[in-house]
Amino acid sequence: CSSDLIYPPIYPGIEDKLEDLKKSIESLRIELHNTVESDGSFSNKESTYCISNRLDRLIVQFLKVKEQVEVDKGRA
Repeated sequence: CSSDLIYPPIYPGIEDKLEDLKKSIESLRIELHNTVESDGSFSNKESTYCISNRLDRLIVQFLKVKEQVEVDKGRA
């Protein structure tokens, strides 16, 4: 498993970052679904776990960025 995700800094194009994260989340969700579907079960647990772990990290990253955007909009 690779855990090379880094939380992004807050910067002017943060809405673009949210869109990028949404696309990455959707891509990993599809990958997870296809992995489970191709195996017919969770038999390939290590692969399923790695994809799921990466997906969880992206979701956390997305929520943190989204929260920051909402905080910044509240300041405007």
